[in-house]
Amino acid sequence: MKIVLTFCIGILTPCSFLLAQKQIQNPVLLQPTEKPYLISDNKSLLNEKIVSFYNNYNRLMKSYKGQTNAELPIKQKLDSIISIPTDSTLTPQKSAYKYNNNGQITSSAEYAWDHNTKTWFNVSKIEWSYNAKYFNTSFITYYGDSLKWYNELKYENIYDANNRLITVNGYGWNDSNNQWDLGSKIENSYNANGLLTVSITSIWNTTTSKWELYYKSENQYDNDDNLAVTIYYQWQQPKWNFLQRDSFDYYFSKQLNHYYYDVWDGSGDWGKYSQTEFIYNFFSDLLTVKEYLWDVISVIYVNSRKTDYKYDTGNNLTQAVFSKWVKQLQNFILEAKEDCTFDYNYLHADLVIPPNMKFSKSTRLVADNDIYFGHELTKQNLSLHNGAIYVANNSRTFYWSPISITKTADKESASEVDIVPNPARDHFTISNKASVPMDFQLMDITGKVLMAKKIYSSEMISTESLTKGMYLYRVLSNNKNLQSGKLVVN
Repeated sequence: MKIVLTFCIGILTPCSFLLAQKQIQNPVLLQPTEKPYLISDNKSLLNEKIVSFYNNYNRLMKSYKGQTNAELPIKQKLDSIISIPTDSTLTPQKSAYKYNNNGQITSSAEYAWDHNTKTWFNVSKIEWSYNAKYFNTSFITYYGDSLKWYNELKYENIYDANNRLITVNGYGWNDSNNQWDLGSKIENSYNANGLLTVSITSIWNTTTSKWELYYKSENQYDNDDNLAVTIYYQWQQPKWNFLQRDSFDYYFSKQLNHYYYDVWDGSGDWGKYSQTEFIYNFFSDLLTVKEYLWDVISVIYVNSRKTDYKYDTGNNLTQAVFSKWVKQLQNFILEAKEDCTFDYNYLHADLVIPPNMKFSKSTRLVADNDIYFGHELTKQNLSLHNGAIYVANNSRTFYWSPISITKTADKESASEVDIVPNPARDHFTISNKASVPMDFQLMDITGKVLMAKKIYSSEMISTESLTKGMYLYRVLSNNKNLQSGKLVVN
């Protein structure tokens, strides 16, 4: 299991070296502990593993469903990422990606370099499948060695008539009979706006051959459909018991302001654990993330860590600086930095990439691992601070190649909105074909957000305030990017 989780987190968060080569606490969003999963004696350890992997995986992937990269016929696809540590005794790593004709990811594999044989050997892999509406219907995880890949876990996604994910069935591979054994299921419920409200996980009891309740999460939203509270429960006969609580508040621009993490103390109250603060500039760029831990003695939140971000004029994240609080010094000290370089010949809209590597100017949950880049990312260099200077630690290179989108997405089934006419002259009309409200954002070619509207059905928008030229747009639902493309104003 450890290999799979390292793979899942490592290759799906390409802007963070901090989970590789050097064990530094994640500086992006402080999550003090994994959500607790209590293991009872009559439950299969394999079934526990199925649930644990899915929860880690789901936090990274979020809703990668019904999304294609087929707005343009020719794009640049990310083929692989190779990470080379400065210390030659450490192991280089490689992530390799494959896509279908719609630009959706079909395979993501992790490899490690064998210094003796001078070859890459298999570590772990995920393969995805999709239905005719481009929704992810299943994915399978594998572990590997120098010879081949081996089945490990499988998940099947079931959607309702409104394309909402209502059930996830989890399986574990049984070597003794060479088949997939059902181990867990997740059942989701939604409100009238299509937002996830309740998710219940059950585990198959191999002794009684019955489903047993295991884990539950409940979401609450504010008046703007922002996620306000998530409460987690563990089933212990005869009732659900509180485990932990995530709380969020937002600026008027709907950007995340604070994230609070509380743990149930077992005696009838929530115990404070941590707080994360998000600070932005005038252009809605995330400048600083400050993390605090609750001090039970002084009864206040105290400094823990912070991350400072820098951008270029193309809205690319060029540097992240990580610091930790030292109580004795009453100050932050430098811990590490990450520097990124880009190829400015390619905009983000021209790229075919894994789902988490999405451009984001208005990230509400940094835990979603949004990557701030508006152009083709080519290099990332991690340096660790030794108390006096930065010392190179790791270098990651991104390899791209052209891809021809031969099977373009069907407009009626894949697009959530229609935008016509395009090119536009005096106005354009946005038509929402989904059953839930959509957020529309219009940006200039640098990624600066010029317009943001919530579209309920159809709305005509004047181009009077726009100069002639090309613009980028995004369509989001519950802060998930469902559709993106280019709009030309003549």
